[in-house]
Amino acid sequence: MRLVVFGVLGLFSLAGCGMNVDSKQDLQGGDSALTSDTAVAESGAGDDAGSADGDDSEGSTPGTDPSDDGGSSTDEDPEDPSTGSDRLDTATPGDEPSAEDYITFTRSVISTKRGASWLTPIDVDADGYDEYLLTSMTEGLGASIPPIGPGGAYILGRTESASATGLGTWELTKQFDYWDGVIWPNKSKAFDINNDGIKDWVIGCGFLARPQGNILVMAGEMSGGVLSFGERQYIPIPDSGRWYHEVIPLDIDGDGDMDFVTTNHNMTVFEEGTGLVEWYENNGVPGEVSLTRHEIAEGGGALLTLFDVDSDGDQDIILPQFFEGESLVWMEQVNEDRWVRHTINDNTGRGFGAEMADMNGDGRLDLVYGNHNHQLSTIADEAVMGIYWWEIPPAGEVRSLADWDENMNVVFEGFEVGAPDVDAEGAPGVVHTGDINGDGRMDISASGDGDEGVYVFIQQEDGTFFENVIDVGLTMAGDHVMTDLDQDGDMDFLWAVFGTTGILGAESTVYAYLQD
Repeated sequence: MRLVVFGVLGLFSLAGCGMNVDSKQDLQGGDSALTSDTAVAESGAGDDAGSADGDDSEGSTPGTDPSDDGGSSTDEDPEDPSTGSDRLDTATPGDEPSAEDYITFTRSVISTKRGASWLTPIDVDADGYDEYLLTSMTEGLGASIPPIGPGGAYILGRTESASATGLGTWELTKQFDYWDGVIWPNKSKAFDINNDGIKDWVIGCGFLARPQGNILVMAGEMSGGVLSFGERQYIPIPDSGRWYHEVIPLDIDGDGDMDFVTTNHNMTVFEEGTGLVEWYENNGVPGEVSLTRHEIAEGGGALLTLFDVDSDGDQDIILPQFFEGESLVWMEQVNEDRWVRHTINDNTGRGFGAEMADMNGDGRLDLVYGNHNHQLSTIADEAVMGIYWWEIPPAGEVRSLADWDENMNVVFEGFEVGAPDVDAEGAPGVVHTGDINGDGRMDISASGDGDEGVYVFIQQEDGTFFENVIDVGLTMAGDHVMTDLDQDGDMDFLWAVFGTTGILGAESTVYAYLQD
């Protein structure tokens, strides 16, 4: 999803709708997070269960997710190519590759929780099947300009009655919702931040449309072998006008407790801002969240990843830059107090997301990256929307390179944004990696975001990729996890789709895409 103007104009248009909101039902349009409903296959789904090994390290190898809080759906529209029993045969094979190389999927509705956006796998009950930490960025209208209301956080998991195989049924357990007043909760991480040996739930919050930033923590609690989370507490930050999309745990100072790295921005709908990169030092107080903030540099502001780029034994920071500066940079960690910025790429426009994966099977991790542009941009670099990967340059050279362009590989260029406003939409969105067809080669999945599709780009023997369309006709598809949801031996997807924004808020869905 676009982190800058992700739905900002669509949500902002609510300010002129003239609605009077007098009740809880009005605000949430009947989608109450106080209830949880089970999922029913939308079309042709089996009765399998879920295993998940998602892109985040919190999860177990198997796992499944979603449950609905707005009710499940079995409605099918024969006019809509994205619904119905025949609607997901979206691939259109040409001469290369052959038709049998294409993969089709069957879609099932798992949840209709308003604002559903981010998914983090975690096995809370140690049964070998993942649950998911789901954040809902906004669940309805709010008394603000723009009129964007608070969001929520939930654990999505299979019901106790669900079988060990098949998609099963799912339920959603509330951690907090609209009525708790948390503004724009973003991506979740689970790690021990209070030094008691139990994973805690940490969420970066805020957004340019509601620039009330914070980082919240819910302490983990173990009972009967099941992990649950306590009440919200907030990490002190010096400027609540800065908003955060994620934190990444890392023991930077090597003292045995978990610090974290993050980046923030203070741009609003009305004015420009600047990004900051920070790390928060864990002070090591047993049972307490006690942290010391350290500023690394200006820049970043959205998503990030960590990797030892120069092979010197510590983790460096890789920063896509959407708001300002070069498209993609890395921050060399000289020591915990000194960091040096280096350019990776500056000709792909607005940087969005990055992660590490072994793309060429040589046993070394490579850098995968997606930008977030619009084909109608008058700036040439920002008119090409694509996904790319790089081999990490040799350690003896990487610090001195002007950029990594000689190592750049194009996975795909050619997304298309339907909305004409360059500042309102972009593509692609969230990008992840995994082996979708079990051939031992790494493939790449992507949300279209402003583009109305969801995709997996399948790597061929010669290292090229072909576009495999999973679904079409979607609005602002977001985070997703590749996993064997139905335990049939092949990989599926769990996908959060923010959806269109109506007068009562986002019409969101979490889908399961089961590989046929």
